[in-house]
Amino acid sequence: PRARARGYANLLDMARVLVAYPRPFGPRASILSISGGVGIMLTDALERAGMGLATFGETVLAGIDTLLPAFLGRNNPLDVSGGPFHHLDRLRGLLQICDRNPESDFTIVAVGAFERRQMEIAQVLADEASRLDKPVFALWFGGGDQATRYLNGLNVPCFLDADRLVQAIVPGLRRESPQAVSGDDFTADMAAARAIVAAARQAGRSV
Repeated sequence: PRARARGYANLLDMARVLVAYPRPFGPRASILSISGGVGIMLTDALERAGMGLATFGETVLAGIDTLLPAFLGRNNPLDVSGGPFHHLDRLRGLLQICDRNPESDFTIVAVGAFERRQMEIAQVLADEASRLDKPVFALWFGGGDQATRYLNGLNVPCFLDADRLVQAIVPGLRRESPQAVSGDDFTADMAAARAIVAAARQAGRSV
């Protein structure tokens, strides 16, 4: 797939995602959010970018039932409230359930505040992201500066804004045909590009 950056910040965001997850993946997201409203914001951003939500089948729902109280909903985006961020074993369990869901291609965890526990939460996210098969992204709205730096340093893409996160994911998606590029038409000369890279490697250059 190909995508055109919307500006310098978006270019760096795309690079961050591609470094973390160089293999393409599908467009269906599982959202675990401390806030129902932020979950909806993420859903809207995904739809605007041509992505969508994963389906939660019976096995997924049964797993969620063991980790969340009955008064919370069971729909994706999943409003998990604060429990999993206080009891981090539940957060681990939810991440693993989403990762095993065959209908899901990647997971977004949305968390805000928790200034005193931000590093504990970030460490769990980083640990699980290193073990799971599918990409994990974090949206840390409100505070979390230390956790954001920590996660990005470990190649777990973490953003402070829902739209910025989703727009960074776009180039990593697996698509049936090349993504349309707005503006002037452009055709990449892949043979020439590969020859340049091969010549640089043959010369022993790594930059």
